[in-house]
Amino acid sequence: MGSGRVLPFCSRAIGAAGCGETVSFSVLRAAKVNVKGIAGSKDATVSVGEWGGGDHAAVQDVKQRMTELITNAEGGVVKYTTAQGVVRVDGTVAQHDYKENVESSQSTCSRYNSTTRKSDSYSCTVRKRTGTAHVRMSANVVDATGKVIASESFSDKVVRGTQATDGDPEAIDGQEILSGLRAAGAAKLAALVIPHRVMVTKQWFKCGDANEDCKAGLVHLRQGNFGPAKDQFTKAIDALPCAPRWSDPPCIDTRQNRDHRPRWSVQPAAPGRHG
Repeated sequence: MGSGRVLPFCSRAIGAAGCGETVSFSVLRAAKVNVKGIAGSKDATVSVGEWGGGDHAAVQDVKQRMTELITNAEGGVVKYTTAQGVVRVDGTVAQHDYKENVESSQSTCSRYNSTTRKSDSYSCTVRKRTGTAHVRMSANVVDATGKVIASESFSDKVVRGTQATDGDPEAIDGQEILSGLRAAGAAKLAALVIPHRVMVTKQWFKCGDANEDCKAGLVHLRQGNFGPAKDQFTKAIDALPCAPRWSDPPCIDTRQNRDHRPRWSVQPAAPGRHG
């Protein structure tokens, strides 16, 4: 798990030849709660506790999604348990609704007349269908003593529309939209206790004469292979003469055997922070 600090470093230390492109790569972020730290010598187990809400089917769906996310969590840091875990996740689906309305309005439309080879105007009816889905939920992480040690909330609304002239607008699948919102909400709340992936976008600077080495490092970076990326970028830095204008930190010119080498690092992100 780590954050890509390589790109700001390259812009300073490699004598950047100007801004090239942006690069996006996947980073595995630590959970907000350090379950392993709480567990100590025991297994870092997580259980899904009591969940409430007015829509029973929606509540059960979110609980199932939370269970699957914890069970399949990356990194092997936590384990799902049906018994009481080191921590448990309780929650509420406070809002889960979809509303739809259709409005009609008179308008002036045009159509091509093949006889006159001109456009004719005529009165028409435009119907617009609007569907709005809204999901709001929250979760608490509770330890073995019953103390709430962390909480998170999710709220999102999706609006979609269709329209038709002198006819019925295409239907909107409101249940599909709600399902997507439940999935997004469960993923955000599960990040309380499991590592989660986020996309990080950084500005990429060209590396002058060492650009081929940098490109090779960039491939590793995009794939999330931070170790090989570090090695490749270090190789690129070592291949370049020192640029005098960079004084903080000073770069290295291996031909002059300087020992003020800038340090390239990929460090774990702080829990709960997003890139």
